Amino acid sequence: AYSTMLAFNLEPVYGVIFAFFILNDAKELSTSFYIGGILILALVIIHPFVNRKMEDRKTARDMDIKRLL
Repeated sequence: AYSTMLAFNLEPVYGVIFAFFILNDAKELSTSFYIGGILILALVIIHPFVNRKMEDRKTARDMDIKRLL
């Protein structure tokens, strides 16, 4: 699931990079492109860690509820 999410989320970045190298089309590779690309990469890399932390909290909460019952 993570690799599929990674491929879909990075598709715009792949498209621009392929256009730059294959089609030699670099009309709008401005600073905002690089900032956006870095932001996408950072969020895609951070997502599994945040997801795992949320799952751990949910598991701990469920265990606390079971102990109370």
